[in-house]
Amino acid sequence: MALVPSLPLKPPLLDRRSPHRGRLLFAEVALGVMMLLVIGLYVGLGTYASPMSDDFSHVASLRKIGFWNYVVKGYTSWYGIYSGWVWTGSIISVFDLFTLARWQPLFQVMLSLTAIFLFLSAFKQALSLSRRVWLTVLVQALWFAITEGLTTYFYWTTASMIYYGGNTLTVFQAACLARIFQTRY
Repeated sequence: MALVPSLPLKPPLLDRRSPHRGRLLFAEVALGVMMLLVIGLYVGLGTYASPMSDDFSHVASLRKIGFWNYVVKGYTSWYGIYSGWVWTGSIISVFDLFTLARWQPLFQVMLSLTAIFLFLSAFKQALSLSRRVWLTVLVQALWFAITEGLTTYFYWTTASMIYYGGNTLTVFQAACLARIFQTRY
């Protein structure tokens, strides 16, 4: 007689032969659609964004003193948002500010979804493709839910590039580190 009862490796609800599998799949799809609607709402509202005073002053400063002087000025006279100066200067020197304000929310969300998916792909032995996609959407929706100032993410163009872009780059770095550890260990 065994002292420890044997436990199934998979919970019964996740078993493909389970009679509850259809309901669970429907619940996953329904939650995924709801989270995509939440993300789509923010992206849709972001298309109504227009440049604010800070955005115009950044463009004017960039045009007046040039790209590298703009980056140096940002590093030496502004507070703590160092990684954003090269990124912001590069983007606003290439794109028209009004066009950028309209498309930047969609671009930022697509970049963050890609970063989250790449991070979760480092765990592909434990997560199927559908689970990684579902978790990517879930993490993005939760990211929006816990963010205090979504206005800086979507409606303030240069702040969005600095703050949201920095957060997205952090997730990309985590994905790279996860890949490195996966290949080494």
